[in-house]
Amino acid sequence: MPKITELFAFVAEDTGPDDEGVMAFSVDSFSGPMMMPLIGADMERVESLRAIADGMKAATGKPYRILKFKLDGEIEIKEKTMTETQAKQYTPTDKQMKQIATCFVYHPPKVELGQQERYVRLREEARSLAISMCECAPDSRELTLALTNVENAVMWANAAIARNE
Repeated sequence: MPKITELFAFVAEDTGPDDEGVMAFSVDSFSGPMMMPLIGADMERVESLRAIADGMKAATGKPYRILKFKLDGEIEIKEKTMTETQAKQYTPTDKQMKQIATCFVYHPPKVELGQQERYVRLREEARSLAISMCECAPDSRELTLALTNVENAVMWANAAIARNE
């Protein structure tokens, strides 16, 4: 992208002939609606914005002008911070790599060790506890958290069996 040496802005009358502003349109962004000014650094961009300006003119009845601004120096230069450049990066340790290799791989049940039967037993016991919880406690955020934690407990118990035998 070439260095910017000039800017073009679509400018329209605001509240009177001696009051004008840069034309802008609303867009949705990740943080909510925001205004995008009709400005460009070259005529190709200006031409791509002309249809939007024409639509605004038709809707408001206010004419617009395209103003050209020449670069006359810099007001501020903001240096890049670490997060804008390259954040520090670590090398995984051998211990971490071993843990990753164990955690992120499929562990088929070892029938000879009776793992499948123990998985079933854990699920049945957890299901029984979950039913008891629903019978004893009112439907609420707290009950939902309790049920989620029972589900987590079964998952981690199954992982203990699968990863360590």
